[in-house]
Amino acid sequence: LSERYGLLTIIVLGESCVKVLSYLTDNHGPATEYLLQGFFGLMITCCIWWLYFDDVAGSKIREQRGAWIVWLYGHLPLTMAITASGVAVKKTLSFDFALPADDAYRWLVAATLALTFFSVGIVDSVTERRQSELSDRSRVNVRLFSALAILLLGQIGASMSAAMFLSLVAILCLAQVVFD
Repeated sequence: LSERYGLLTIIVLGESCVKVLSYLTDNHGPATEYLLQGFFGLMITCCIWWLYFDDVAGSKIREQRGAWIVWLYGHLPLTMAITASGVAVKKTLSFDFALPADDAYRWLVAATLALTFFSVGIVDSVTERRQSELSDRSRVNVRLFSALAILLLGQIGASMSAAMFLSLVAILCLAQVVFD
């Protein structure tokens, strides 16, 4: 099953990259703005890739009662969140950087990434990483805290420009990778 989840995940993330790169091949306005939109979209997608394939796919299910059930069913919201994150990243490419991000798309970004972080935290709660320098509990706590932080960012994102919102989202995603 882990191979099948990995295959589905790489297909979905690959589609997100294709969407961003196809956007970049079509000139959509000022060069700086659309290159930054593409950069943020690729950064978010690559961070999700890193979290899944370094953290989730590189871990072993604990030998405790019910752990495999949590792992198995924890992948359902994770896969849905990664798929929806790809859609959200595509929608960020339409943001006007000078204006606040559209409410629906801002919440789509925040909610899908929050669900991604939360689901990774759930799956992490029943796995143990090989060659980990930090405790498994720390990883779970950071994922859950990040899910709350991204939801908060979705709320306060209405009062900032889309450029600032996407910058903070990308920084939060990158912080997950740096933490790992």
